[in-house]
Amino acid sequence: MRNRLRWWSVGLSITVLIVCATQNAVAQNDPLMNQFRLGYAALNCGPSCQPTWLAQRAQALVLYKSGQWQGLAMLIMQTGYGDDLTWYYLGSAAQSRGYLEAAQRYYRASESSTATGPACATEIAVPQGVQALTQALSALFNAPGASPTNACDGFVFPAAAEVGLGNVMAELALHKPTRHRIYRRPHGTAGSVRRAASSPSIVEAPAGTAPPTSASSSGIVEAK
Repeated sequence: MRNRLRWWSVGLSITVLIVCATQNAVAQNDPLMNQFRLGYAALNCGPSCQPTWLAQRAQALVLYKSGQWQGLAMLIMQTGYGDDLTWYYLGSAAQSRGYLEAAQRYYRASESSTATGPACATEIAVPQGVQALTQALSALFNAPGASPTNACDGFVFPAAAEVGLGNVMAELALHKPTRHRIYRRPHGTAGSVRRAASSPSIVEAPAGTAPPTSASSSGIVEAK
């Protein structure tokens, strides 16, 4: 009996792993997810898509608060409506999935949408039933912001996008690779090769000059 239970447990674990791997493979091959990952997600649908988005807002908040980033990104892209809140949701999903360059673009789009519209704070009121559900979910999940009942699901814009963008910029700075350039002294002179961070283009220094002591010029510097 114990052996049967053990083999049943092993079989269940293998099945779960296969299902998860299959879902991830499907997501990687999905055109929308590819666009999302590369930072090219498009939210181009205007006022005609707003009612659909208003009906999906409560679900989007649940996905955001529960950390279901892939589902959140798919919901936003399939709806297609672009305001500061939907762009912010995309930025949060991209950041949490590690797509930092994409997250940077989406947070900037959120900031721009707050400034030029459409902005969630100035949109039409949501239907009564959706509003009640959204308010309840906002209170339940303790959404950040001045009020859990505002038109932006408790978020305050552009502050929320600015915080997200700042975090992404800090992460990008930490992960930015360091490249080096090589300084060579003129032939026949003493000195060792020194390195400094830069790009690999070539710049030649005039004959008889010493190599620079700071990273003010880029590339491989060679004296004649």
